[in-house]
Amino acid sequence: MPPKSGKKPSAMQVAQSFIKTYYKTVSETKKDTYRFYHENSHFLHSAGQDQQGSVTGLDAIKAAIAQSDLAGDAQKVNVDLDPGSMDAQNSANETVLLTVTGVITFQGEAVDRSRMFVQNFCLAPQMQQSGKKSYYVLNDAFRLLP
Repeated sequence: MPPKSGKKPSAMQVAQSFIKTYYKTVSETKKDTYRFYHENSHFLHSAGQDQQGSVTGLDAIKAAIAQSDLAGDAQKVNVDLDPGSMDAQNSANETVLLTVTGVITFQGEAVDRSRMFVQNFCLAPQMQQSGKKSYYVLNDAFRLLP
């Protein structure tokens, strides 16, 4: 969300606005998470020490989301960022690098389970039809920690 003075938003402002919307979508309508990505986006979600390959493109990302813990047997996913942290910095070509840590809880299974996670994003700028600048996920690397 840009500051009211018309100044370019800081990396932290972009990150805070993004994570609020992103993790709300993950918690409420996880199947729609793919909407944050574009055809040139890269997506990698892993758990523990498992090594997964990165996928590229919307169809591959939709399929990866459907096969990930985000779409598992849990009826609800709750993301808590309070015990975690967030770091953001500007990068090349007006992108924003973002690292987030927190706790994700998968609810509605036989037993709710919570795990720490770390997620790295590279957010790339895009112009909307309205002429307003926004960001999409160019790179996403997510790992559930053991």
